[in-house]
Amino acid sequence: MLHIDDEKVKIIRFLMKNKEILFSDLVKKLKISREPLHRKLMELMKENLIIRRKLGNLYLYSLNLANMKLHSLLSYLDKLEPKRVDKRVLDELNKIINESIRYVLFLENEKKDKRVVIFTNEREEVVKLAETMRKRLEYKYNIKINISVIDETTQCRKFFGKSVTIFNGERFYFEVANEIERIEKEKEEELI
Repeated sequence: MLHIDDEKVKIIRFLMKNKEILFSDLVKKLKISREPLHRKLMELMKENLIIRRKLGNLYLYSLNLANMKLHSLLSYLDKLEPKRVDKRVLDELNKIINESIRYVLFLENEKKDKRVVIFTNEREEVVKLAETMRKRLEYKYNIKINISVIDETTQCRKFFGKSVTIFNGERFYFEVANEIERIEKEKEEELI
């Protein structure tokens, strides 16, 4: 059973935004003293939610994306956090959602650049719908947004960070974990 407290949630959310980070940087950024932070990191490692990698005499920490418990936790935390997705974008997105669209991510960087990533098994059809949506948002509301349409078989690990899932989130996290496991197994087989 997972024991998650506010400090652990703070660490996990920070690691979601910073793929891999040094212990000393965690201390500075999270403003948690060294010993309590070290204790929380050890607990998270014991729960297999984060991993630690040694680089020389330094340790780097990151989320253990292959752990399904982590994805359940991320999904739960995602539901607790208020969404920052513009309602007009959601309304336009709902006009193009169909059976062929598997997942939709809304990403926004520090500069407030907006991007929608759509995973589908019918790329050509969805590209046309997405372009229509982009034009409507730009002309009707003056919202500039980049839209990417990706074949669902494409590796999606790079889209995991800094995202708010707005459609089929739990399934996306589950499939990301499966994709990562598959890639890691392929790497292991190549080594043998």
